[in-house]
Amino acid sequence: MRRRLRRSLAAVLALPALTLVSPADAVGFGENVEWVGTFPLTNDSAGARRLGNYFYITTSSVLYIFDITDPVAPELTGFLPFPQSPQFAQEDVDTNGKILLVDDSVIDVSDKENPEILSTHGGGSHTISCVLDCTWAYASNGTIVDLRDPANPRTSGSRWTSAAPVGGAHDVTEVAPGIVMTSTDPLALLDAREDPEHPVLIGRGPNRNRFTHGNLWPRQGQDKFLLVGGESGPSVGCADTSAQFVTLDATNGWPTYDEDGNLTKLGEFTVIDEYRVRAGTYTDGHPPVNQWCTHWFETHSTYEDGGLVAMAWYEHGVRMLDIKADGQIEEVGWYVPAGGMTSGVYWITDRIMYASDYQRSFDILRYTGPLPGD
Repeated sequence: MRRRLRRSLAAVLALPALTLVSPADAVGFGENVEWVGTFPLTNDSAGARRLGNYFYITTSSVLYIFDITDPVAPELTGFLPFPQSPQFAQEDVDTNGKILLVDDSVIDVSDKENPEILSTHGGGSHTISCVLDCTWAYASNGTIVDLRDPANPRTSGSRWTSAAPVGGAHDVTEVAPGIVMTSTDPLALLDAREDPEHPVLIGRGPNRNRFTHGNLWPRQGQDKFLLVGGESGPSVGCADTSAQFVTLDATNGWPTYDEDGNLTKLGEFTVIDEYRVRAGTYTDGHPPVNQWCTHWFETHSTYEDGGLVAMAWYEHGVRMLDIKADGQIEEVGWYVPAGGMTSGVYWITDRIMYASDYQRSFDILRYTGPLPGD
């Protein structure tokens, strides 16, 4: 009965799935980015994850799963209301397509129409990320969770923060299987391949006394740039020192070893360039006041040692950034929605993006600017 009821509710909710309007009626302002439509079923969304033909988006009370076979007309296939008290709205939603992590819940998403809570582990935090194909998880508070049996997870007595003296931990990113870059000050590159419960420090970034929100080292750590975003609270024009997007030189990011396999030198990362936004008048792409500044970002499928990056920037909407061959950053487009606070942006195709939003659910956007090879 429960599954039949959920399917019925999903069918009803899917009826008003997306209303497309003409560009003349667009709900915002853009340059090289145009609004396609909005999926209005949820708000309070801090982040999402695209994997294959599915898009997983969470709020503090519901997980939604969309079939995105048609990128401009996503279909709601399943949803899961969180029981009892609201969950912390998961920012960096992580999944391998079989299980999905939200706070301290392990959710079975193998059946896209009927996601179910499989287990809980008590080790949830502000963000929690998969390591080694979700057989382990690292939480932002340092907790390590053994998920080799996801129905019976085990919280480890060890902490990944023990591998290096870091502060302000907000997230971790698995840049390659078992290789983890921490969003901390300073940045720390950890090797969890042999012993995920006791990762080893193999690289470190500069100590900048700034809050680090998220990072990407594209192409499984083979790219010559490490991309890092900060985050700050209320400030006019995002003037806080942490409210920036940064490129770092990663050409020396991997460690060196002697002939016996002993670590001889940690990998190093050095700052190249910073990008910041400014206050404006909305119609020029810059709102006059911001509640928060900078959030999640993603590289374009053509990105290699530079290229296109889409970044969510709260009231500043989506910023399109071009990373040059020398690591310099240039803005090449933007979209600022009316009454929005953009939390994350995700490439669905070479042109279509989904932008999750704390106020607006998620917007479907189209990048209309130049791409490599155009």
